[in-house]
Amino acid sequence: MQSTHTFFSPGKIILSGEHSVVYDYPAIVMSIDLGVIVASPSPPHKTQLQHSPHIEYILKLFRENTHTSLQDFSFRITSTLPQNSGLGSSAALSYALFQACADWENLKLNKDQYFSLIQKAEVFAHGKPSGIDASVVVFQGCLRFQRLQGTFERERIQILQLPHFMLIQSGKAQETTKQMVEHIAQIPLKNIIMKEIGIVTNQMIKQIKHSAFDGTL
Repeated sequence: MQSTHTFFSPGKIILSGEHSVVYDYPAIVMSIDLGVIVASPSPPHKTQLQHSPHIEYILKLFRENTHTSLQDFSFRITSTLPQNSGLGSSAALSYALFQACADWENLKLNKDQYFSLIQKAEVFAHGKPSGIDASVVVFQGCLRFQRLQGTFERERIQILQLPHFMLIQSGKAQETTKQMVEHIAQIPLKNIIMKEIGIVTNQMIKQIKHSAFDGTL
């Protein structure tokens, strides 16, 4: 009997730059200890639920981009991430499942290859992803992220001191990230608002780097 391997991908929180990152402004993002686990092959005596269209799309992407068949590939997914809560569950699912696929096919993929695959999978989930979720699940830690003219800038931020803060779960979102991005695109003053968020984000980055974050921006 083939042993079961497990693959984990963390979720994320965006400290600053939510939505403005779609308009090429910087954002601060952190990976968290909650995430998605994929076990493969599927442990015995576990009922395999029918795959969702999102999962089928992830598997299809892997086969097409690696020229593999995933023959007899089976898996089980567990998650500690609340869905529809802005914690990056779709990117985490993609990364954990892609890792399991690569292991099954005995492939060694580097971080850039995983990022590319996840970014393609995020198109299914979000329409026009900025790349921030795919970046943080793969490269992890605390990152300054910015998309500039189709390229992706990632800078690891060393947090020397950060005040305690609470992440408040305000309930399951009534809309998807894709729907929110489409809604914001219709706001007349969105460019001004996004620019202001970008200014605040850059100020936060400077403060965090110098251990002087005061939370009053």
